[in-house]
Amino acid sequence: MRVRTRTERAVVGAFREGARLDLRGRRDAGVRGELLRFLLLGGVPAEAGRLQVLWLVGARVAGPLEVEYADVAAPVELEQCVFDRPLSFFGSHLRRLGLEGSRMPGLTISNARFDASVRLVGCRAGEVGAGLAEINGSLLMDGARVAALDAISLRVGSDVLAGSGFACGGELRLDGAAVGGVVRCEGAAIHAFSARHLIARELVLRPVARPAGGVDLRHARVGVFRDDPDTWPEVLRLDGFGYETLAGDTADRREWLRRDEGRFRPQAYARLARAYRDAGRDDDARAVLLAGERHRREGLRWPGRWWGRLQDITIGYGYRPLRAAAWLAALLAAGTAVFGAQRPRAADPAGGPEFVAPVYTLDLIVPVIDFGQQAAFHPRGATAWLAYALIVAGLLLVTTVTAAGARRLRRE
Repeated sequence: MRVRTRTERAVVGAFREGARLDLRGRRDAGVRGELLRFLLLGGVPAEAGRLQVLWLVGARVAGPLEVEYADVAAPVELEQCVFDRPLSFFGSHLRRLGLEGSRMPGLTISNARFDASVRLVGCRAGEVGAGLAEINGSLLMDGARVAALDAISLRVGSDVLAGSGFACGGELRLDGAAVGGVVRCEGAAIHAFSARHLIARELVLRPVARPAGGVDLRHARVGVFRDDPDTWPEVLRLDGFGYETLAGDTADRREWLRRDEGRFRPQAYARLARAYRDAGRDDDARAVLLAGERHRREGLRWPGRWWGRLQDITIGYGYRPLRAAAWLAALLAAGTAVFGAQRPRAADPAGGPEFVAPVYTLDLIVPVIDFGQQAAFHPRGATAWLAYALIVAGLLLVTTVTAAGARRLRRE
């Protein structure tokens, strides 16, 4: 290929020698994209003992730079360069790619394979396509600003770092991605985030502002999850979201679960409760499970809602056992006071047991225990209605305790 300018001649020379060429401050910093493609495809023979490198700083690249389905031996470092056309490395194999501080209308690295990291730190780009790309190192995007990022089924050996002012104007999609290290979006500005089926050791999601478009974490699997309650989105999709640890978590995540779009999802409450138990926060775990029962009740028909509300009031669905003790104590005190003042009539005045008001009341309330008092004495007048009421209340209390206990055992 014919070299047209002194700048292009310098680019060819630096490439052949494996040297860094800084074009900042030159009057003519322009170079054609087709020349760079020519170099990367082996257009200039390598000198013995030298590693060819395309390392430019401050170049203005005119025309398309499309290196597709190619095996590129030379590392590519194009720092603070300006491109007037989108870049494409679709389906290629590269050793290293760095576009730090550069500006471009778009970038495609989909289906490409990289032996080392891909550096997009501080770059400005339109849509970035990275679907099905394989990066053995890290994907570094700190401080970058892109119109959208499509990284479906991306494979990254180390980390995905998109913080320190990273901004994505459209969707940021990591659906089905597998990340060997962490995914960190701390300090980022994201308007929509999708990470369905993401697999990562750690996910740090702390944008500088609340994402307006929602966050989709359905069926993602992460070891450690870090976020910020101040930037929880209005709409969350958490169906099947799994995590081992909630790092530094002090927030009331019942509200976090309530933002999950769609119907009640029991596994989301069970997963959060398990994380709290693993952290030794048993009280918080019970509070989450109770919140889950209340959420589930909202979708039931009126008999189910009525029965659920009764369980909630009396024993908190089994997660507030002291409520049952309080109700029992209140019923026992009321019965003892009334029957102590107006003693029931003995069924056998000659040979019956001695009347004991607390034991008689307890015999009415607890149907599974027979102290012999209920059969030996018969209430009179208005106290008969109280006795019936205590019997019904006792049956309901025992039934709700039994049902809640069985449900809790099944879930634990």
